Amino acid sequence: MRELTSEATAIAKSLGTVTHLRDTNGGFSWATVQLHLISAENTAGDPSAAIAAADALDPQGLPTTERRALYFTDRAKAFAQWGRRGECIRALLQAEYWAPQETHARPAVKSLVSGLLLSGRTTPELRGIAARTGVLHSQLTGVLLDQAEGLAGRPCPRGGERARAARETASPRGAFGGSVPSSS
Repeated sequence: MRELTSEATAIAKSLGTVTHLRDTNGGFSWATVQLHLISAENTAGDPSAAIAAADALDPQGLPTTERRALYFTDRAKAFAQWGRRGECIRALLQAEYWAPQETHARPAVKSLVSGLLLSGRTTPELRGIAARTGVLHSQLTGVLLDQAEGLAGRPCPRGGERARAARETASPRGAFGGSVPSSS
């Protein structure tokens, strides 16, 4: 992966300024190659390399607001993997600033926010983004239905399904790579 991104970086640098190619929505450049490298390092499980790649890139150099939002979302994922909760939340807020609707709709963001809610103390900023992405509502619904099932001594109609669905929005490994405790 690193060999291929190095090759793509060399090609992009040799082309100089942004080269617009058909159907790329912004062109091929060093900045877009670097954006892909951040994502690849996250996927490879190396958050320090992902942050280093992100630090080398000025998000203002990205051609679209969606790519800027992706930059901050990938940065948030790396901080979450690294266990740097506050920086993760700040990166999510930056993604939301650049492209709120897209950020709110991304399943990866919802999963990350859900994992943050389940894994530690919440802040007003985290609760705010959780509410705006719909994660807070889903998790509260699941908790309330679980509590109602416990009080009634039997499953509420469709309550178990809703509660399971709300819990499934959380990352199975948690926001910081640990396991999420099961409520069953």
